Amino acid sequence: MEVTPESIRNTDGTVSVYMLEAEENVVDNYTLDVKTGVGTDSQGNEVDLPQTGMSGLHKAVTGVAAIMLLAGSVLVKKSRKEDEE
Repeated sequence: MEVTPESIRNTDGTVSVYMLEAEENVVDNYTLDVKTGVGTDSQGNEVDLPQTGMSGLHKAVTGVAAIMLLAGSVLVKKSRKEDEE
């Protein structure tokens, strides 16, 4: 069975995703809270959804990695400068 997703933005800020089969019959639907990333299925059960974009943890790790890269570059330059003297 081939299923295609259709999405609608709701007035409360959530997004509803409908899974439609070829005859446009709704197979299942999910409601997603775009602020929290929490999704619920048609029975109201919380569902595990794949993350897209960068979460807060990913941003923190990326920031720390950037700081470490800059600090490493400074230390390498300093070390080379001391070797030249």
